[in-house]
Amino acid sequence: MKLGVFTLLLGLLLSTGCRNEAAKKEKSKEAATQQQIVHKGESYTVALDPSWTVEDPKPLNSYADFAASKDEVLFFLIIPQPLPALPDVPAPTALDLKRASVHVMEQEIDKFEVELQGPVNVDGQLGQTVVAHGHVEKDHIKYVTTYFAVGKNGYQIVAWGPFSRGDELLKEADKILATLKFPNASKEKSKPADADAGSGETDASTK
Repeated sequence: MKLGVFTLLLGLLLSTGCRNEAAKKEKSKEAATQQQIVHKGESYTVALDPSWTVEDPKPLNSYADFAASKDEVLFFLIIPQPLPALPDVPAPTALDLKRASVHVMEQEIDKFEVELQGPVNVDGQLGQTVVAHGHVEKDHIKYVTTYFAVGKNGYQIVAWGPFSRGDELLKEADKILATLKFPNASKEKSKPADADAGSGETDASTK
């Protein structure tokens, strides 16, 4: 399965300095055990159960610094990047990242359709989750994408796999997201825009 669309998303959503940050991330030390993966020096931690296998993220997405797979058909990817910092311009929120991402996916993925979308609270940080499906070449793919804007960083978290295993993918993504921690983040609440009730975006059943 190809992930070119997500590389495109990062180019559109985040600053042009991303490549330098990605190079720095490649040099960071990572400690991994069968059940817990910790990126030392990075801004998050996440845990997976032994049914997942840690992968080299670069073949999937050059901006990603963590990837895992299950049965060689379910995939999980974390892409942390610095948010654009422009004078007198508010930094993007998780909702901004999600809306821009969905717009690009609608254009790049054939028959793309959103099933559920809405706010998610993980480790005191308010994010946005989208459950969707579409076709890439001959494959019918299920997607679970989640977005956070924490401090100066934006996070795109992507899980995907065959549509036929969509229920399993959703459960696995939910379990992994529940372990996500931002140890250096302020516990201040996200901006109200992240929970825009008037946007017509319905709540997804995520922790």
